[in-house]
Amino acid sequence: MNRLISNYRRVQYAFRRCLLRMKGARVGKGCIILKDIEFHAPHYIALGDNVKIGRRCVIECWDSYHGGMRLVASPSLSIGSNSALGDGTHISCTQSMFVGRNVL
Repeated sequence: MNRLISNYRRVQYAFRRCLLRMKGARVGKGCIILKDIEFHAPHYIALGDNVKIGRRCVIECWDSYHGGMRLVASPSLSIGSNSALGDGTHISCTQSMFVGRNVL
């Protein structure tokens, strides 16, 4: 039974990685992306190998903003290999942000 659950989870992770790649994100090997995660403009996001993203995370890259001031940017968000974002983490960027390797 444990083996069946483990295989089911692997399929879920692979499916989420595939969806992100289809939306333009660069996703490394072995990434674990748990459920209930929001990505805004994923084509600006790069995840290294073996990155783990916890539940209910929000990861945003803003290339335009229309409330009060006009912003036109080309953001870049990169999360290095073997890093982890805990449950409920919120990351937002308008320029460039790099989370290094082996960061918890």
